[in-house]
Amino acid sequence: MKRSLPSLGARDVGSAAPSIDDARAALGGRVSLRHDARIGGLARFHDARGREIEGIVVCETDAHLDVWIGDGRFQRIATDRASITATSPDHPLADVAADARLFLALLEGQRVRFLARDGSSHEGVLAERCRYGALVSFESRLFAVSFRRLWPLESGGA
Repeated sequence: MKRSLPSLGARDVGSAAPSIDDARAALGGRVSLRHDARIGGLARFHDARGREIEGIVVCETDAHLDVWIGDGRFQRIATDRASITATSPDHPLADVAADARLFLALLEGQRVRFLARDGSSHEGVLAERCRYGALVSFESRLFAVSFRRLWPLESGGA
């Protein structure tokens, strides 16, 4: 199953925007992650046409991997269909892998910094983790934010 999610900022899911359920669905749905997840690993697998696909694991459950394959696109595959290795620092997808690992460390209820679609930076509270990002509370509104646009606040609330 392929899913698309814009990786360029946060989407306000306030009164004139899609419902919270729509925003949650756009982020791949709420999920409980495995504690031993290989998030940020480089996954290689073959698609239905036999082509080798390479991407970054952004979510792992007991049965499935969700792999970022570029341009905000994801592929969900059975866990046993991919080989996963560490992503080297010089790999072209190393920045995506680092963002995925950072996202894995974030917890619901944690204060975070995020980028909105207009490029502005805000501080909010991670309200709900999803496969490809999170719902973040900011000024009594919820924003659907890609995993690539979320960071923990530094000690001291920078």
